[in-house]
Amino acid sequence: MAGLTLGQTADLTQDVLRKGVIETMATESKLLAVLPFMNIEGSGYSYNVEQSLADVEFRAVNTSYNTVAPTTKKETEFLTILGGEAVIDSFQMEVHSNINDLMAIETALTAKAIAHKYEKTFINGDVAKDANSFNGLVKRVAGTSNEIENSGNLVADLDVLLDEVHGGADALIMNKKTRRELTGEARTGQITYVKNAFGVQVTQYGNVDIIDLDAEFIPDGAVIAVKFGANEAVSGLQSRSGLSVRSLGELGESPQMKTRIEWFVGLAVFHPKAVVMRKAAA
Repeated sequence: MAGLTLGQTADLTQDVLRKGVIETMATESKLLAVLPFMNIEGSGYSYNVEQSLADVEFRAVNTSYNTVAPTTKKETEFLTILGGEAVIDSFQMEVHSNINDLMAIETALTAKAIAHKYEKTFINGDVAKDANSFNGLVKRVAGTSNEIENSGNLVADLDVLLDEVHGGADALIMNKKTRRELTGEARTGQITYVKNAFGVQVTQYGNVDIIDLDAEFIPDGAVIAVKFGANEAVSGLQSRSGLSVRSLGELGESPQMKTRIEWFVGLAVFHPKAVVMRKAAA
């Protein structure tokens, strides 16, 4: 099952309204610009996470292998319902000359809010606090061997993180203050700048994208190294139709026009070493 980023999905979308919302979300969020999403059937998705490899060996002629099967752990993820409505009142319709422009602005603001909500849940989601959400990376990694201590040396700790991620990290997630600290401490030539598919400048450390978020999403000093990939690393999950954007018009007796954005969405971590995290500063 292949995974597509929101940008790739937008390229395949013929619906102008939906395409605009997807592009707004991907432009607003450096995470959503690169995170692949798998479209799944049903409300949940079960998969096996590798725990240990099969045992293999050399053998002599006319002898058998001592077969030891790999061990796996079954995980099940469920889709959650994330969304909102862009609403304009009849008064706004009366006093503004272009209703379409007004609704476009409100829809874009709702799309940005959804993008930030997904980002925040991707990092800090906890179903014990919000049963309607999903567990984020911090909840999945905290207290495990994939969480390393903060030595106080950011560059040295990042080198450890990058070594620990299976297959190499695709992104380093940190807040903007930590990113500024890194650009000041990094060795010559390790910090570069590129533009992503939406023209947004992205800082790189050792050619690995830095996804810099607001401090409310991730504390000072904390860094999460992530490998992205459908069926093999970290991937978003969504329903088979993906993001839904519907213009509802004026409904019932309510003096309002509405556009509803709804996303049946989740998160899966397919490999035990796809995410490694550095603790926040003490």
